[in-house]
Formats: sequence, C-alpha cells, structure tokens
Amino acid sequence: MEYKVPELYSSSTVLSLNRNLANNLETMSLNSFLDSFPDDDEVISSEYIKQFNYICTIQPVETDIEPENSYFPRALIRSISILLTNPNLDDSTLRPYILAISKLSSLSESYSFALIDLGILNLFIQIVCSNLTMSRAHAFVTINNMIVSENVIKHIDENSDFLAHLIALISDFGGKGDFNLPLRILSKLCEFRTSLPIMESACSLFSENIKHGNQVAQADAAVGLAHLITNYPEAIEQAIELDVIDHAFNFLTAFNINTVKSGLSILLVISQTDFWGLVDIDILCSKLVCIIRPNSDISIEALNFILALIRNNNIHLNIFLNENLVQEICRYSNGQKFVIRNLCTQIICEALLFQNEEIRSMFLANNSFNYIISMIDETNEQLSSMILSAIEKLFLEIPNFEGYKDCSDFVDIISDYSESDSDGYEIAERILAIISDDSSN
Repeated sequence: MEYKVPELYSSSTVLSLNRNLANNLETMSLNSFLDSFPDDDEVISSEYIKQFNYICTIQPVETDIEPENSYFPRALIRSISILLTNPNLDDSTLRPYILAISKLSSLSESYSFALIDLGILNLFIQIVCSNLTMSRAHAFVTINNMIVSENVIKHIDENSDFLAHLIALISDFGGKGDFNLPLRILSKLCEFRTSLPIMESACSLFSENIKHGNQVAQADAAVGLAHLITNYPEAIEQAIELDVIDHAFNFLTAFNINTVKSGLSILLVISQTDFWGLVDIDILCSKLVCIIRPNSDISIEALNFILALIRNNNIHLNIFLNENLVQEICRYSNGQKFVIRNLCTQIICEALLFQNEEIRSMFLANNSFNYIISMIDETNEQLSSMILSAIEKLFLEIPNFEGYKDCSDFVDIISDYSESDSDGYEIAERILAIISDDSSN
C-alpha cells in the first residue's frame, strides 16, 4: 500500500479520525493514548507527535500497555521512514519524531525491543549520516538513552550490524567540538561488555580525547577507559602503551568525582597485573594525600581504593611506607564524618594485622591505637571485631606491648565489650586475660 506523505509544516495533516482526540491530549493519560491510537496508513502529523511528547512531559512516563497492543510504535517508525525520503526535510520537522522515539523507548525494555524490531536502528544510521545537524545530535541522545542494559545491546546485535556502524560513526564524531555523546555511548558499550572487537578503536579514541578533548569529553573518556580495562583485560597492554597510568594519575586530581573514581578504578585493575611495577608509588601516595579530606565524597572513594588495594594483594602494603599518607589516614580516623572514620579504622586494622614491623610502628607512632579504640561499639559488631583482632595481634606479636597504657579508657572499653553478647566478645575476653597475666608477672 502506498503511504501518503503530508506537506511539511501543514496543520491540515492531523489525522481526521482523531481530530477531537488530538485536541484533548492534555487531559488524556498515556495508557489511553497508546491504547486508542488508530491503525492508519498516514504519516503521523507533527502536531500529533508534539502533543504525544507533551503528554510524556506533564505525566509520569509509564504505561501498562505493551508495545504489541498499540499501533503507535509501528506508526511512528513508518512516519520517520517516510519523512526521510523527502529531500526537503529539515531539522525542525524531524526532531519531534526523534524525541517521541526517545520517550517511547524509555517506557520499558520491551518498547526498546519493539522499536529495534521495527527497524529504528537503520533509520538512526540514516539520520546520523545526514546533514541534519540537530536531528543527528538528537538521534545520538536517543541511542544513548536506549542503551541501558546488556539485554538491549544483545537485542541490537541480534537484529543488525548497527553496533559496528555505530562504532565507526563514533570514531568520526566522538569528542568533536562540544559533541560528546558518541563517547558516552562507546563507554556504555564497554560497561556492558559488548561482544564486538571494539577494544583497539575504543582505547585509542578514549586516550585521544583524554589528551585533547574538552573537559566533558575528558570526563566521558575517563569513565569509558575505566570500563574498558575492567571488562577487557586484553586491552590493558594497549592502554599501558597509550599512557593509561599517567592518565589515571591526572584523573585523581580532577574536579569531577566520576573522573576521580575512574582513575582509582584503572589503578586498581592495574594493581592486579604485572604492570603494577610501572606505577610510581610516591606519586600515587602524594595524589591520595591531596584528595583525602575530612568531609569529602572523593575521600570515601580514595579510602575504599586503599582498602581494596591492600586486601587484594599484600605486596601493596608498601604504600604505607609513605609517612604523609599514614598521617592523613590516622588523622581522619579521629574525624567528624563517621563513614570516613570507619574506613580509616579498617585501613589501620588491616595494616596492624599484617606482620610488617616497620609499617606497624609507623601507624602506632601516629596515635592510631587510641583512635581505633574509640571506634569499638556494640552497634557496629563487624568493625569492633576487626579492631579487637588487630589489638590481640599486637599483644601476641609484640613482646611486652604497652601501647594500651596511654589510653586511660582502654581496659574499661574492652571489659564492657567482653560482657556483651556482641560478635568478638570472646576476643575481648582473651585481651583482658593477656593484660591480667602481664600484670601478675
């Protein structure tokens, strides 16, 4: 059947069967709109599309109507396909239709699947390759919004070679000017472990934008690079050749917390490889000292990184040979923000539990013993047990350990905990027994 293409900008193209419906969309629910949309062969008018977009703006974008029970998805795809055949098509006409695709796909994965099955991906390729600058940007926005899970990517990959086209297009458009969405899309593909050979092109593109892109492009590329080497271990060697360690160090002092997190993620991945020997520990420690602050969310990320680093591999304890870093950790274990005190206390306990006299002495010299004692609390049994284990180890491994004598409340705190039924009470009992034996001797 031959479709009828409306003249552009014509208000007379509102579907005649639904003229009254179109005039009352402000009071119509999204369910009613999708359920009552007619099976008609005309192109949906721009006025009708704009009113659909308006419904999705003023109402929660959710529906009980499944895509197979509404004619609207099919009609929308058909309309865009026909409009793209018009040589006089311009941005102002096409953009509302792309926005409608974005809103429709956001309803659920099933709507995204339906649009993919109906051929939206090929239409996106046409739009992105066109000279319609704003429509092209909106198409990238919609693609970015649609890629929300591995399921969607798998469905895309099963239906076309769209992702291969997309990666080629990203190489052309990524990071140019202020247009960074292609990079963000590539980052998502890396995050969701897309099963395409994208590592080489992705790594190069991320590195290029980190070096020469604008601030937004650098932030997006940082996140993408972290996803890439986390999910594709085979990409690490290429990333090393492209200065990923220097990039990661630079990320640590960025203003954007996501960029800082990306730097820490990259270094954590590298710490589990033979390339860790290329990391300058003094530079790493100086960067960490700069970002650990008493009330900062970035501090939480940095402290979690340190904790993961030493728990993953004991050889990374050498970061505690940096006196400035040890001082910062001990200082903030006595700070005001509980989550930071908690993390610092865990790090101190981990350091004290390892059999390294030099590191242990450095922490004890910075009053860490008194700080961790103050964190023993029956309401936080897991942390308290960890503190008690570290203290017991000090008594067992350091002959005539007397560090506790500088803490006037020590015996009372341990005694109170030993009389509770909290996890670790038996450790407290053993510590009291050791103290008692030492006193009697």
